[in-house]
Amino acid sequence: MHTVHLAKRHKPAVALAGIGLGLAALATPSAASAAIPPLGPVHATITIAAVGSIDGTSFFSALHNGIFHQWGLDAKIIVEPTGVEVMNEVASGAAQFGDVGSDPLLTSVAKGLPLKIIADNHGTATLSYYAENQAIVAGPGTGIGPGDIAGLKGKKIGVALNTDAVGYLQSLLQKHHLKLSDVSLVNMTPADGVTALARKSVDAIATFEPWPSAALSEVKGSKLVIEGNSTTWYDPGVIVSSSSYLASHPSVAEAFLAAVAQSESFVRGHLPQAATIATQWITGLRGPVAQRAIKHVTFDMRMSKLVVSGLQNYMVPFLEKTGAISGKFNVSSAMDTSFMVAVQKARPQFFRGLPPIPRSAQLP
Repeated sequence: MHTVHLAKRHKPAVALAGIGLGLAALATPSAASAAIPPLGPVHATITIAAVGSIDGTSFFSALHNGIFHQWGLDAKIIVEPTGVEVMNEVASGAAQFGDVGSDPLLTSVAKGLPLKIIADNHGTATLSYYAENQAIVAGPGTGIGPGDIAGLKGKKIGVALNTDAVGYLQSLLQKHHLKLSDVSLVNMTPADGVTALARKSVDAIATFEPWPSAALSEVKGSKLVIEGNSTTWYDPGVIVSSSSYLASHPSVAEAFLAAVAQSESFVRGHLPQAATIATQWITGLRGPVAQRAIKHVTFDMRMSKLVVSGLQNYMVPFLEKTGAISGKFNVSSAMDTSFMVAVQKARPQFFRGLPPIPRSAQLP
């Protein structure tokens, strides 16, 4: 059973040297992960909080296909409109695991929320930039066409504040010598953004899938301004858990990640079927929109030094510059990569077909 809450490439990677990430600390298992038993099924009941986006397909498919059950997990999924609600669920203990954008997660950890990134939900472990699931869509009659980032100046942009979509928008504006203050941000959920675009109450939306695909399908005259295409932004969806839960349930955390990795292997090889599964979970998501949206998400949950450097070199400076994080922040303080690295080593078959992680970027 599941509960649905109505909602709502390739360039050289950034150098790893000299970024001061404390990678040695990441490579050293925490007290919790040091005691992990051999990878295998467990017996536990868990709740997973997922954002109502196509990114959650790996969770939805794991439940649909009985993969969580194979790993001894009695799993329930709750769907939330944004990552803010997801983090609240995990921090309060109402959910044991969640998926959220890296922007709000790092901001919250810097302010004391006791959460840890344990894997990517979608992203890439072989590059230090990623924004493939995000896009900007302009409404009809705005005069903003494909590639016209400069045309956003002075326009109303619908975006969910305190989400990664704001950082994505800013990374593109900066490339065109514009600032966030050069546009008017209108706070709204991703689903409401599509409605606002149709009603012409905003000129464009900056958001993540499946909402760009929904806008292009449902808003007559809308235009895709840009999709992904930011090499100065590393914005994976991340899987999180609370520090206390990881300390007390290390074997469950590892089994959970193994189940998700197995599910992602299925998703990558069966995109049409996985998209259909997602429509059963995301309110208002229709088949054709899901089929387009899922092609713009890279289901690579592996951990590598490039994941760490992408967050440190792109996400953290953005958060510091906008005042979301005060002072210097070491991204390793928000991560425990040892659980996922254990899965990568024990179940390499779950990652077949993905580009190999360069040896120099592998975590021990």
